[in-house]
Amino acid sequence: MELDLAFQCELRKDLFDVITRQSANLKKLHLKVTQFVDYVEDNVREAASVDWSFLGGMTRLTDFKLSRPRPPRHRSYPDNWEAYGNGTRILASLPPNQLEQLTLKGIGLENTGFWKLNELEDDEPELAVKLELLRGFRNLKRLRFRHCPDAVDNDIMQFIGREMTSLEEFVVSHCSRLTDAGIVGTSGDGSDAIRNLKGQWKLR
Repeated sequence: MELDLAFQCELRKDLFDVITRQSANLKKLHLKVTQFVDYVEDNVREAASVDWSFLGGMTRLTDFKLSRPRPPRHRSYPDNWEAYGNGTRILASLPPNQLEQLTLKGIGLENTGFWKLNELEDDEPELAVKLELLRGFRNLKRLRFRHCPDAVDNDIMQFIGREMTSLEEFVVSHCSRLTDAGIVGTSGDGSDAIRNLKGQWKLR
């Protein structure tokens, strides 16, 4: 089973909850939504928090895409952006060593950050925690981080090139912490692990 949901603006949280309860048998789940909302009294809506833990129960999931498009020009993201979720929360919720395709877009936009390691309550060094999360995706054939500031830096880029030997495509864009040193390190051993490397970078 496959499910591809695209909403240009917002999705009601109660509808999303219904969808997640029926998601266990999905092999493909693609979500595109700017924000999740709850409706309170007098039909007033407010941004709603999302619990991504349901992803861990999707034992057949092989293709996951979460895309947060920019809102129309006359609107902006809500102040409590963090209710949507961050990269740490989403990666930690996904079933390990199962996905073949993973795409995250627009996670950690502006100054909110992709990584929120304090949520894991782990005392290990930050890099060690990040790499431990990424080790759960060694079976990936396609990995895409688009418009996810600080998702990939030099250390993570080299880890991906060295450890994710099943990768056929890696797409990264708008990662300001990634420099040429990280890019060169991905193929230093002469391997052809990443045969289709695409990238756009905005460097500080």
